[in-house]
Amino acid sequence: MLIIIGNIFINPVFSQIGNLKFGIKLYDQLAYSKAIPYFEKSLQSDSTNSIAIRKLAFCYREVNNLENSLKYFQKVVNLSDVSPIEKYYYGQALMQKGEYNNAKKWLAEYQNDERGIIQSAGIDNLNSFFKDSAQYSIKNLAEINTSSSEMGPAYFRNSILFSSNRYKFDAIDNKHSWTGKDFYKLFELEGEDVGDVVKFSNKIKSKYNIGPVCYNPKAKILYITRNQIQKGKVVKGNDDQIKLMIYCYKYIAASEEWTDEQPFAFNNKDFNVAHPAISTDGQWIIFSSDMPGGYGGMDLWACNMKDGAWLAPINLGKEINTKGNEVFPYISSENLLFYSSNGKEGLGGLDIYYAIFKNGSTGEINKISYPVNSMGDDFGFILNSSGRNAYFVSNRPGGKGDDDIYLLNVKKPFKTTLTVSGTVMDKLNNLPINEAIVILKNKNGEKISELTTGKEGFYEFEIEPEKSYIVSGTKTTYAIDEALINGIIPEGKSEIKADLILDQNNFSLFCHITDKKNNLPLEGVSVKINDKNTGIEIFSFITNSTGDFRQKLEKTKVNDKLSYVINIDKKGYLGKKVDYTKVIAKPGEIALHNELDVSLDPIQIGADLAKIIDIKPIYFDLSKSNIRKDAAIELDKIVKVMQENPNMVVELGSHTDCRSSAAFNLNLSDKRAKTSAEYIISKGINKTRIYGKGYGETKLVNNCGCEGNVKSDCDEERHQQNRRTEFIIVKM
Repeated sequence: MLIIIGNIFINPVFSQIGNLKFGIKLYDQLAYSKAIPYFEKSLQSDSTNSIAIRKLAFCYREVNNLENSLKYFQKVVNLSDVSPIEKYYYGQALMQKGEYNNAKKWLAEYQNDERGIIQSAGIDNLNSFFKDSAQYSIKNLAEINTSSSEMGPAYFRNSILFSSNRYKFDAIDNKHSWTGKDFYKLFELEGEDVGDVVKFSNKIKSKYNIGPVCYNPKAKILYITRNQIQKGKVVKGNDDQIKLMIYCYKYIAASEEWTDEQPFAFNNKDFNVAHPAISTDGQWIIFSSDMPGGYGGMDLWACNMKDGAWLAPINLGKEINTKGNEVFPYISSENLLFYSSNGKEGLGGLDIYYAIFKNGSTGEINKISYPVNSMGDDFGFILNSSGRNAYFVSNRPGGKGDDDIYLLNVKKPFKTTLTVSGTVMDKLNNLPINEAIVILKNKNGEKISELTTGKEGFYEFEIEPEKSYIVSGTKTTYAIDEALINGIIPEGKSEIKADLILDQNNFSLFCHITDKKNNLPLEGVSVKINDKNTGIEIFSFITNSTGDFRQKLEKTKVNDKLSYVINIDKKGYLGKKVDYTKVIAKPGEIALHNELDVSLDPIQIGADLAKIIDIKPIYFDLSKSNIRKDAAIELDKIVKVMQENPNMVVELGSHTDCRSSAAFNLNLSDKRAKTSAEYIISKGINKTRIYGKGYGETKLVNNCGCEGNVKSDCDEERHQQNRRTEFIIVKM
């Protein structure tokens, strides 16, 4: 199987040069099939020639001759200057031969990128490729396959299009110098199982490779991969190679002709753009390309249609793409993206994977079990609208020839997009609730999505099959209702129904938490409410995107007394612990943020805690360092904050103005700093979390210096600016 069907080369003119030299010339032109006999002849003269051995290993790899590739890579890895990539290719060849234990060693030695590590580790996980084997049965379509290559099946009306290099079309030598085989042409299987195979429209032809293709039935446009040819001549890139391009053709029903050939907007002579796949609605095209900005060899890219034109390609990302090749994409009617890769863990060669594709992004990657994937190259997967039958291509042993097309019967449907939906209802009157907030969470309670219902009370979320979720609904004056969702697809359906029934609530807590600096709502704040008398936790919340939480107060009545300790915490913010006591005078919602300061201060390493919580200046008696009562009140605020933030480490720095000698000021400030730190430690703060340091007059905040010959004209207020105590956060 040729991953990149296309690069075309001019036959070299024979000259009187040695076999090795001439073989290298052909090799450099990527004419691998033509180079092989010259390297073989070179080895007949010198069986130890490392250049010829290496070149043969790579040539046989490129023409997909596994036996000879293994033979020569085995010699290469025993050379003293063997490279990491040569070890990797030997490991890949061993995998395709099924010699997994031997392959693991060679794959593991390749660490230039993640492929060797992933694939060697994957050998320990081979059982995962066999767990669903009973769900699939395959059949070689012997009626259409030949001893040549058949590949790239595509649905077309009631037929199947495919490409094959099964025979020549004229008397001219049209052999591909890369493979030594004929170029691919386009054929049609009239019927989706067994039927006549005919050559496809003469209006779409080329002297060089054609395929794979895909068809958009709504727009009646056929997208084709072929070499770039202009006015009958091939177009070469800067590397002197001819790249693959995508062209589209429109069908004119009146004349029954394919016409109006148009190049894909992002074709480029300097890189390959190939293997198009169109979404069912025609709004997305996915293709394979080695354009700049990718992750490895051939990557999958996607374009969105807007106002009749394709927008710029976006790479489908590192979860899909690898350092290897991702090729032959296909989008099913259920928005499943199937593709092949040789950069992930697998059974050998190209293996087929799939993921949900929607709006330009993909979901979790899934692999398909044996017998679909095999030790050989498996690719070109397409799935019919029922999801029960598919076609794919493989060069596995036991086929009729090179690449064969196989028919797949699917007993267990591939995972499809799944939705959970329902109506939020009032328990008392059984009517839908408008403007209820519905939140989708994963099984750990982490929010995934959120919406507000309309007048019909309806909600809907997309979820991934076979995963667990929690759906919760709430609204002011209502209690929360939750539903646990196990993402098991109901037979014959793709939707899970889960109505949410909310009970009216006359007593509830509501709180809106904001960032104190910008007054914006804070999502993801942890709030824990404990009974002040017993210390038992009563409620706990994580605020939503609007910084809110609500809680029904069960079995609560007028004149009940609430007595809480509320702990509020969020990473990157200064936590709080506040006491709250209230006698409930009437039914309704209690807005805690109207009665308490629950906004949080953002904190950064290096920030002065004194400024964040607005500590008043700490005063000492003249030339003394003992803690005064008014200073103790301010230091107790620091103690409280450090108790609420147990990971916080603080440097307590004491500063003086310039008056008195520098040495005296440094000594005095150091005593004051250490005394202040000792006071905080005496209140139960671990001594490793706070330490005092005196700076004297070394860090004046203004130009009020007065040492030596310097005279200061600063008034007392400006000197006071320098007499300060700072509480610098050094760790959180």
